[in-house]
Amino acid sequence: MADEKTNSQSSQMKIDFKTFVSSLYMSAIVAMGILPDPLTKEKKKNLSFAQETIEILQMLKEKTKGNLDDSESKFLEESIYNLMLQYVEAAKGDKNQN
Repeated sequence: MADEKTNSQSSQMKIDFKTFVSSLYMSAIVAMGILPDPLTKEKKKNLSFAQETIEILQMLKEKTKGNLDDSESKFLEESIYNLMLQYVEAAKGDKNQN
């Protein structure tokens, strides 16, 4: 009986490629101070972490080239593009505050 419950929970917790990319995307958004940290509920900027996360997504794009379906590839490209635009705005805002 316990095994059935464990199997049921693990099947509900499957992570696909888009979910993985989304988690990295959200981490970058939080690091840019766009959304509050889910744990502390505070907005803090950590642009170096956001930049590293964008670079991880770019590396993932290169390493998975030819192995993603069209939907996954488009989702990854759009995620990178949107993060880069938001990063520029976040960095610009940082410069204006100094």
